[in-house]
Amino acid sequence: MKQCKVYQGKYKERKLKIMRVVIDRFEGLYAICEKEDRTMSEIEIIKIPKGAKEGDVLKIENEEVTIDIFETKAIQKKIADLTNDMWK
Repeated sequence: MKQCKVYQGKYKERKLKIMRVVIDRFEGLYAICEKEDRTMSEIEIIKIPKGAKEGDVLKIENEEVTIDIFETKAIQKKIADLTNDMWK
């Protein structure tokens, strides 16, 4: 989990925790996600953005969950490149 420093006011500092996970699958009321350390976690579907699908990268920042479109596309391209190399 990456930590960023955010400054509030002149001298106050607080750390934000940013985590990225990839949606592996959906089971019932949960999205089963793979964390950066390759462990799995469950996130309630009601907490993820509408339209999120398997393979999407979710950015979790201070309990706010968004789809990281750029990271999702980067992973999709990497997988496509690896797949294409297999068939050459």
